[in-house]
Amino acid sequence: MISIKRRQLCLALFLFLASQYALSACLAEGDLGEAQVKRVVDGDTVHFKDGRKVRLIGINTPELDHKDGNHERYALEAKDSLTELTGKTVYYQEGLDKQDRYGRYLYYLFDKHRISISSQLLSKGLGYRIAVPPNTRYQDCLQASEKSARQAYWYLETSITMAAKSWF
Repeated sequence: MISIKRRQLCLALFLFLASQYALSACLAEGDLGEAQVKRVVDGDTVHFKDGRKVRLIGINTPELDHKDGNHERYALEAKDSLTELTGKTVYYQEGLDKQDRYGRYLYYLFDKHRISISSQLLSKGLGYRIAVPPNTRYQDCLQASEKSARQAYWYLETSITMAAKSWF
């Protein structure tokens, strides 16, 4: 049976994380294009069914080693999360710089609720924010998402430490 202290701790943690996510969710401003996702390559790259290769703006996630399988820590989690967040259909806005040096399109991606997918990944702690001018449209919001993940991690670590001390 779960003790009252543990339940209270779990509830407090849940409410904290939920409030942090709500505060840091970046909502799309303006018109959005719509595209079908063919596949997710890694935590910050997707391919559309029409052939476009897309790099998410505003985030860098751990790298997958497609050749040898020596992935960076949390690379698979970032890819899995992006796969879940994009689903079959994704919404996008082009960046001011249209393509990167590899020929990938630079897009802000959003889910069906107009919430930034980059901000959701950052809120989960699955990458870090990057700002490459002139593609800096949602940087304040992305910074808040990244900060909320750091605060949630600190809160979780502190709560676990305090709970462990009181249980033993």
